[in-house]
Amino acid sequence: MTGPWRSVRRTAIAFSAANRSATVATWGAIVLAVVFAFVWETVLSIVQSLMLPANAAVPNWFHLLTRLNPKYFYIDANTLELGNAAPFYLEPWFGGVIVAGWLLVSLGLAYVLFERSDLA
Repeated sequence: MTGPWRSVRRTAIAFSAANRSATVATWGAIVLAVVFAFVWETVLSIVQSLMLPANAAVPNWFHLLTRLNPKYFYIDANTLELGNAAPFYLEPWFGGVIVAGWLLVSLGLAYVLFERSDLA
C-alpha cells in the first residue's frame, strides 16, 4: 500500500491496538476509512456552506481543513490559486508534518491505552 493510504492503514493499526475487542477494532477501522474516503468532503461542504458567505473566496484555513485528511495531505498550494501569499501550512513540505502528526497522535494514543490496559 503506497501513497496517502499508508497513513490511513497505520491509523487503523493504531486503532486496532487500542481496542480490546477485535470486532470493535474492525468496525472502528472501517468507520475511519469511510470517514476519510467518503464523508470528509461532505463535512467540508457543510462547513463551507455554514461558515463562508456565498461567492466568497475560500480562506486559507479551509484549505488546511482539506489537507488534514490523510488522503489529501499532498495538495500543493500552487494548485490552489492563492497567489504569492500562501501560508506555511499550505506549502508542499507541510504535508509531511500532517502525516507525521497523524502517525504520532494515533501511535501515541495506542501506546498510552496499551500501557494503561491490564494484560492479565
